[in-house]
Amino acid sequence: MPKYQKFEDLPAWQEAAQLYEAVLEVVEGPNVPWTATFRNQLERAALATSNQIADGFERATRDDLLCLLRDARSSAVDVRSMLAVIVRRTKTKPIQPAVEKIRGLADSCARQIGAWIRAVESPRSEPGSAGAGNSEGADARREGATSPATNRPNVAEQTRRR
Repeated sequence: MPKYQKFEDLPAWQEAAQLYEAVLEVVEGPNVPWTATFRNQLERAALATSNQIADGFERATRDDLLCLLRDARSSAVDVRSMLAVIVRRTKTKPIQPAVEKIRGLADSCARQIGAWIRAVESPRSEPGSAGAGNSEGADARREGATSPATNRPNVAEQTRRR
């Protein structure tokens, strides 16, 4: 399993960064048929997804990681929900392909983060299986150590692209 040294290497974070870039491509474009409030909320939800993944990776405890991963997944779901509502508007038809791209990225982020959460929450069943996170801090996580209290592999090993 790969060991991630920094959050920028996490596949889930990379996907979330692509999500934000795709949102920016649309909201910064000319003649976007959405209100400024809607664009702002969509941009914030997309950016929150990657920020919360990064913050969770850098946290020292398993509980902090899980809380931030749940928030990240919620932000990705917010993006999907907002687009599911707005796609019904006829004015959105000209940017439909971009909207579908963003929805796909948001769905992928939510699924990856959900898988990571399940892996962190589940007890380690056998060597090499996806287990729970490490509560020994960022340095131990980066070193690939296990927690003496839980004997679980580091959190960074849990993120794998489906």
